[in-house]
Amino acid sequence: SIIERMGFLWFRFRRKFSKSYVPEPYLTQIAAELNKETYDAVIVESSLRFVPYLKENTQNTVLLHLHFDAVASGQQMLAQGLHFCDGVVCVSHFIRKTICDYDSTIPTWVLPNVTDVSCFDSRRYTKQVAELKEKFGLIDEPVILYSGRLTPLKGVLELVQAYKLALEQVPNMKLILAGSAGYGATTRDEYYDTLIEEIGQLKEKCVFLTGYVEHEKMPVYYALADVAVLPTTLVEEAAPLSVLEAQASGCYFVGSDSGAIGELLCADYGAVVKRGERYVENLVEQLLVAARHYRRGYHPDPTPGRRYVLERHNGEN
Repeated sequence: SIIERMGFLWFRFRRKFSKSYVPEPYLTQIAAELNKETYDAVIVESSLRFVPYLKENTQNTVLLHLHFDAVASGQQMLAQGLHFCDGVVCVSHFIRKTICDYDSTIPTWVLPNVTDVSCFDSRRYTKQVAELKEKFGLIDEPVILYSGRLTPLKGVLELVQAYKLALEQVPNMKLILAGSAGYGATTRDEYYDTLIEEIGQLKEKCVFLTGYVEHEKMPVYYALADVAVLPTTLVEEAAPLSVLEAQASGCYFVGSDSGAIGELLCADYGAVVKRGERYVENLVEQLLVAARHYRRGYHPDPTPGRRYVLERHNGEN
């Protein structure tokens, strides 16, 4: 309506020119609702800017549930958000350490991420995997899978470079890049064009770019793959669910030493690769180990990786 539109424009004007924080309209409504009853705690999902307002305008304990490395990202209102909250619930020990290093007086707890182990069970997708194999022209080759955004932060170019070198020794190895430059849709940018140039004539022969894949379809891709890779380079991963999803699906997992990747990895069925000057060479070594010794079916089902997720990161528990 016109009234709602005018209210939104007034809010934007105040937010732009006010020297103090102007809360979103729905935040004031939330505070009003919270004041109608007493709750054990109000949990704010990663939005640091919400914490001071809720703490000052309600009578509740306010906890911050943190899903990303707020300290490294230089998140706006970081100091205020952490100062006003009554504690931080962290998705990994890595995130907890970043908060403790920033301010050791803030109470912190770790509530690890979990995944849907029944959804990410490769035994459920035999028919769909056969269809994907037909689509990509696969028979029984080693399949390496990356799932995520195709951005410089994620180290996808380094993965492609490592794959090309590994291909010289395992010539039937295939690489699937399941993702796009952005969230929620297939898009391309300058980095995507750089990837295409690096892939060259291997595109659609050995390297397959799927574009954006909806999350509900990812279990089939994991069920197809022998090895999943998360080669993140330029950011610290807080607690990536793809590590758990891939392991629950029976994939051997190779990840960089970014953030909490190693924390979520089964030591008996995965490898952490140190970033640095020899990162691509080290990645090559682990891709070769994985393709030669950790093919799907080489190890008992459930794999050590799936057992690890069942025991420690099971959403059904």
